[in-house]
Formats: sequence, structure tokens, C-alpha cells
Amino acid sequence: MLNLSDYDFHLPEHLISQQPYHNRTHCNLLKCEDGILSDHKFYDLVDLIDDDCLLVFNNTSVSKARYLFDYKGSTSEIFFLENLGQNSYRVFLRKSSKFKIGNQYDTSDFIFEVLEKQHKTCIIRVIDNSNIGDVLSDKGLVPLPPYIKIDNPNDYYTDYQTVYASHGESVAAPTAGLHFDLDLLEKLKAKGVEFAYVNLTVGLGTFATLSDENIKEKKLHEETFSLLPQDAQKLNKFKQEGRKIIAVGTTSLRCLQSAFDFELDEFVPQQNSTEIFIYPPFDNFVVDGLITNFHLPKSSLFLLISAFIGSKKAMQAYLHAIELEYKFYSFGDACLFMR
Repeated sequence: MLNLSDYDFHLPEHLISQQPYHNRTHCNLLKCEDGILSDHKFYDLVDLIDDDCLLVFNNTSVSKARYLFDYKGSTSEIFFLENLGQNSYRVFLRKSSKFKIGNQYDTSDFIFEVLEKQHKTCIIRVIDNSNIGDVLSDKGLVPLPPYIKIDNPNDYYTDYQTVYASHGESVAAPTAGLHFDLDLLEKLKAKGVEFAYVNLTVGLGTFATLSDENIKEKKLHEETFSLLPQDAQKLNKFKQEGRKIIAVGTTSLRCLQSAFDFELDEFVPQQNSTEIFIYPPFDNFVVDGLITNFHLPKSSLFLLISAFIGSKKAMQAYLHAIELEYKFYSFGDACLFMR
């Protein structure tokens, strides 16, 4: 039975980063390979990985998913989590008890009806012809993590988006990718490093607190993903040739593990969803390396790291980072873990 207390550690609050680095590549980078820890800057990545490896990026985009509106003289919020089709959306609705099922409510930009209330979320339907995508693009707020205190979240809109983001409706950034800028990508290409892409829509569940139900069912939140044929082909080529594949971010790794057919021993192009929960002991990884940020204690992400390099090594790496005051979480520093 998984014991979460074994994956707890003291994280000083001042190590949770409140703001992005002025230069993306100037964050700290902790490398762990063969149990040896070494301290670097992220721009050193060019010298730290082989010239014939494959980096796999999650090219999802973060949407301005938070919409504020006035209701009876006070500010309410709709946090758009998922587009369900036919003008229906799964949302967080602030002070949801004020909104009744079957009633219609008028914001300054659209009219919505509450269809259903669930445990923590609601289902709403937009009943006029408003384009919610256009509304959010114009008036929505970036869904920064709640621990980042800033008057206007959109001040960090560019910082909370990877430079290679292409499409998607994620409500959280694939934060490992935030450390790359265009110059570093060009230097990696010039060295001979190749790139492949997945697209996984990052939901808030990525950062949710683990529950006994997660552990009992061995499942996490569900997230949709896609792997295109040209990227699957490149991944399979590297796999067959025994060349190293490095996932950029836990979301990329989650996608790759879900898109790999272990009977066929190959990556299969697909559009699908995954509830995969990776925790120790797990040793059936389909990649050789992982670039990721520093995560919170007792989180599913720290358990994934512990499975990837071993629980003892993961704890040693994190205690080393805390001692040297690495920054944690979305705007924090990075790790390079090699198996």
C-alpha cells in the first residue's frame, strides 16, 4: 500500500516562486544521472544532453480561462475547465450556491444556464450566440496558480506560455517547457538534437492533492491528448535505434506512457484520454530522461519523479535543492533526470 507520508518533506514557503525569471533560460537546473547530482543553469542544457537525442514537447496552449462578471453587486467568476460541445462547459462557478439549476444568468458578454451541479464543478450552457473563445481572448484572465499573488494575472500571460505553444485549451501550463526560449531551441537544433511533439490538455487535476480514492483506484484525473503520425514515427525510429528520448515535462511523459503499445513495442498515433497514475514501484518507462520543475510534497508529480529515478534518489535531489534554495513550482527552477 502506498504510504504518502514517505513522500513528504518540508518546503519553506519562500522557495515557492512568485514570479518568472526575466530570462527563461537563466533558471537553475539540477541534473541527476547515475545518482550523481550537479548544479547548472538551464542554458547549459546544450552541453548536458547527447547530440543524437530526441526532446519531446507538449505544445498545448494555455487559455485565458477565468471570466469575471458582476452578479447582484458583487464579483463572481466562471473558470472554464472543459468544452463539452454544443455550447456546454464544465466550470468552476464561484459561490455556486447562488446559482440555481435551470435558471439563466446574464453577464455583460453572454447568457448562460446552469445545467448541473457536481461535487466541485458545474455544467453550464451558453444559450445565446456568443463565442466564448472570443470573449475569453478579449476579457479572460490567465489561470495562474492561486499561490501566485499578482493584481493582474495577464501581466504574466506571455511568461505562462511556452514559446512553441501551438493549440489547445489548457488551464495550466506545461511548466517544464517555460524554460526554453527560441535561442536555446536553435542551439539544440544546431547541435543535432531532434524534436517531437505531443499535445496534452493540462487540467487543474495535474496539481490536485492526492486522495485515498486515487490510491485505491490507481487512477488520476482524466486528460485528453494527441500524438500525430509523424511524431509517433520519429519516436519509434529513436526507440528502435536505441537513441535517447527525453520528455519535456510530466505531461509529455504521461502522454508518451499512454500512447505506447507494450505488446507492439511501439508508439501508436492517436487522439485519446488518459487517467494513468505513475508511482513507485514502476519501472516500465518508455523514455530515458525527463526535464521537469520541482513539485510539491505528497503530490502525484513527486511520486512520478520518485518512480522515475527511485524514491531515495528523488528525496536526495529535492533536499539538495532545498538546501541550495532552488525555486519550486510553476515559475521555479528545473531538473534533468536521466535513467
